[in-house]
Amino acid sequence: MLTNLVHHIEATEGILSDWSLPGAHTESAAFEVARTVCRRAERNAVRLANSGVEFKPEILSYLNRLSDVIWLFGRLIEVKAGVDARLRSGDTAGPKWSRAWK
Repeated sequence: MLTNLVHHIEATEGILSDWSLPGAHTESAAFEVARTVCRRAERNAVRLANSGVEFKPEILSYLNRLSDVIWLFGRLIEVKAGVDARLRSGDTAGPKWSRAWK
């Protein structure tokens, strides 16, 4: 379900145009904080799994995908608000954003 949501949001024009600086918009900044908390939970879950505690590996996949969705929600807010949060200007050469989660 989260993967479908990721693909749906990714289809939005300009959402993955380049690296972005989060927090240019108040609401998107709140999503960045939520993403940070989610990533922290993911790191803690990895530590728990590595400690030998019986652990469902699906939890790690879920937390990872959840942080993707949270990041995309923040980007979507910025795109819809017309915020240009690109890290680089159009004059700066470099590869575009990599869709690493394919």
